[in-house]
Amino acid sequence: MGFKGVLINKQNGGLGRRNASKDAVMALVVGMDVAGIAAELNTAYTLLQPADAEAIGVNAAYDANEGLLAYNAVQDFFRYAPDGTLILIPTTAGLEASAMLEEDALKAAIRSNKDIKCIGVIGATSEVTPLADEVEVVQAVVDSFAAESNYIDGVILEGIADAVEIPIANYPDLRAKKAPNVSVCIAQDPYVAGLDAAYAKNASVGAVLGMLAVRQVNENLGSVDILNKPEGFKGAVDYPLTVTGTERFASATLSDGKNFDDLTQPEIKSLTDKGYIFAGAFDGYGGIFF
Repeated sequence: MGFKGVLINKQNGGLGRRNASKDAVMALVVGMDVAGIAAELNTAYTLLQPADAEAIGVNAAYDANEGLLAYNAVQDFFRYAPDGTLILIPTTAGLEASAMLEEDALKAAIRSNKDIKCIGVIGATSEVTPLADEVEVVQAVVDSFAAESNYIDGVILEGIADAVEIPIANYPDLRAKKAPNVSVCIAQDPYVAGLDAAYAKNASVGAVLGMLAVRQVNENLGSVDILNKPEGFKGAVDYPLTVTGTERFASATLSDGKNFDDLTQPEIKSLTDKGYIFAGAFDGYGGIFF
């Protein structure tokens, strides 16, 4: 939609549903060190609330000590989809996203949870530019699951900003790749990025998973309103990323720190045309949206 105008998607018969009661099941794959916590690598943990992550040692202190936004991503998921289910799968740290998803032990953990609809990946080493060469490898993993009748609707990769800043015009074209089930998120909450230097180039994958989980399958990730809002939001006119009374998504940046408000219309169009997930605001309309 490219932030050209407000889009309000309405229900349209539950198009494409495989199991309507389980569409809000998402997985978060995290490349992480599990030494000293109760979690084990390549083991799937079903979370119904952030406290379930805390019970295995993935908490705010873990994020701060590791310079990783694992717990933050869990919180983001449940902030936007409080009735969703998140499958947390810790896996080997220090790998590129594609290599992470190709590991047999990780694939076995994913197979053990056939209700998973989308997978978010954080904690990989892949930056935006080289990540473009990995999306087709990741698509091959999705295709291999489909051959087993295990359907993954989407994989959301964290688009960590390149070490050397690149102009928008030089972002690789993801739509030129043969990877229809793989997306790259470069949306960043500047509040989170400012908490620690380690988070400066992160992207908000947990928020993407949450905003997908709270929607009907026929509702666009970029729509400003959703059909079934969580309790506490029923009277709201829309469902933004912005959290009233907090600094969360008071504005939006790309993972390289560029403020959405500073992007030109050609740059916004370029990011949209190339297939990136990012966040911003509509002129004259309050709140931040994907």
